[in-house]
Amino acid sequence: MAQQPAAALDSRGIVVVVVFSVVSLLCIVPVYIPLPLRISKPLRRYAQLIRDKLDIPTEQDHKQSPMDLTEKQEPVENQQGLNETDDPRQKSNDARVYIPLTHITAPVLGVLLLLAATCIGGAEVRAGIAGESGVLPYDVLALFLSLGYIAISLDTSGLLRYLACHVCRLAAFDGRVLYVVLYLFLWLAGVLLGNDPVILSGTAFLVYVTRVAGISPPSAWIWGQFVAANIASAVLVSSNPTNLVIASGFDVSFVQYTAYMVLPSFVSAITALLILMVLFRTSRLPSKATNRTWEGWSVRINGAAHDDSEFVEYIPKQIQSPDIQPRLLLTDPFGAVFSSVVLLAVLGTLIGTSVIGGIEVYQVGIPGAVLCLIRDVVADLRAYKKSTTSFSRKQGIVRRIVRVLPQTTSTLRRLPVNLVPFAFGMFILVQGLSHVGFVTIMAKGIVKVCKSGVGATAFFMAFLSIVLCNFGGTNIGATILLTKVMQDAAFLDAIEPAERQLTTKAGMYAVAFGSNLGALGGTFAASLAGLLWRDSLAHYRIHVRTGQFLWWCIITLIPSAVAGLGVLLAEVVYFHIEA
Repeated sequence: MAQQPAAALDSRGIVVVVVFSVVSLLCIVPVYIPLPLRISKPLRRYAQLIRDKLDIPTEQDHKQSPMDLTEKQEPVENQQGLNETDDPRQKSNDARVYIPLTHITAPVLGVLLLLAATCIGGAEVRAGIAGESGVLPYDVLALFLSLGYIAISLDTSGLLRYLACHVCRLAAFDGRVLYVVLYLFLWLAGVLLGNDPVILSGTAFLVYVTRVAGISPPSAWIWGQFVAANIASAVLVSSNPTNLVIASGFDVSFVQYTAYMVLPSFVSAITALLILMVLFRTSRLPSKATNRTWEGWSVRINGAAHDDSEFVEYIPKQIQSPDIQPRLLLTDPFGAVFSSVVLLAVLGTLIGTSVIGGIEVYQVGIPGAVLCLIRDVVADLRAYKKSTTSFSRKQGIVRRIVRVLPQTTSTLRRLPVNLVPFAFGMFILVQGLSHVGFVTIMAKGIVKVCKSGVGATAFFMAFLSIVLCNFGGTNIGATILLTKVMQDAAFLDAIEPAERQLTTKAGMYAVAFGSNLGALGGTFAASLAGLLWRDSLAHYRIHVRTGQFLWWCIITLIPSAVAGLGVLLAEVVYFHIEA
């Protein structure tokens, strides 16, 4: 049986808090520890021997699509900072091996350290995996990976490139109109499907749209997608696991939750759109960038009418018509239709079962992913049988599997499985905070502000939620932590009985709103969607630097959050929606 949390932090509690803080910092600012060359060289030799023994294909060995949009070319220096990576291993030319302390390794190492120091036990590990407080981590991650496979399989079929080409051919109107239409469409898709599916499929789609249309750099378009998807996920309980934590923890019906959240989300989205249109207005481009390319993009340069200076259009007035037939990009028509039907069926079932209840999301997502996996394997086997292809005796088992199942292995390689240890590790660390009594201490501090009134509660809890998303174990971990705080006796007993219900209501919806906008809080590790978005862009050779991401977040988050919270506060105070 799990131990009851202590009323104050003892030495073990302090260790848990310190480890959690260090791990959160490493998730935001990773550290790569270089090993000496005398150690690095043998390690590299052994690693190469293993690769040779297993005959593992390199990145260049994998077949590229007929429209290769990821070819590396000389980058151009631009104002948006999209062409560089923060990883020092890619900036260094030496042969050193680095020990990475990143969002992938740091949470796992933190958990192992706390287990070794007996600061946490098996109960906290089980709770971090099996879950409590209305969210099941294994359930969330199983759905995450299932939707990931379906969406990547859809991309591999060529459907997204095909649709992107059609969009650019039909978009003979002002590019600014196309930008607004796509933004609103992505917001609506985020409402219905959730932020993760929109990030998974929408990122690739927008990359194809901007490259086919000759829009460079793609800053406005990729950032607009990220903003729209995450703001939209606040509307439905099924759109984000954090919403499920709130609805389950406070026994709020799905209809009542949506009734309070839809208008604040829409107002916040429109405010953000206006900010984006100003942020990405036509800007000057340094003269040394003229007639050069950036990551395979032809930079769109136009001469100003009033002088000889040059500027780049982030949202061009005229969309360039592609000179390629869309049909050539659809490499697997049947696979595109099959994956589309499966994706729609899975998402539709998720929305329907979220209202009914009683069904875990992995029970819907995994069967859909398995169907797509089987279809991909069958398609690869049929194609292999039709090809006069034979194996060399020197080829290992790994390379043979890749040769026989090229599309399947390509899709599996792109799955964001590296986010699994990060998520589980952070969930376990949050459980550790609860175990040592840190929740009660937080409750005593937070309630001092919340006793000041409903307005103070709404804005403070939303602000705290956004901050903790970035420094407290992603938006899911932050929501679990704040839900526990508002359910703690130290929080409830300190508020006057007459004000308790309204204060808790304001704090509850403010946390829900902040947990969705927390993805825009300044760090990629604020949400799984942020890490997935960064990794998806990196697949297409687009690297958004940490500093650039922070700047975009600051500019976008503050006005959109204030506008949405103002509407939410008015609803909580003046309207009483029951369902």
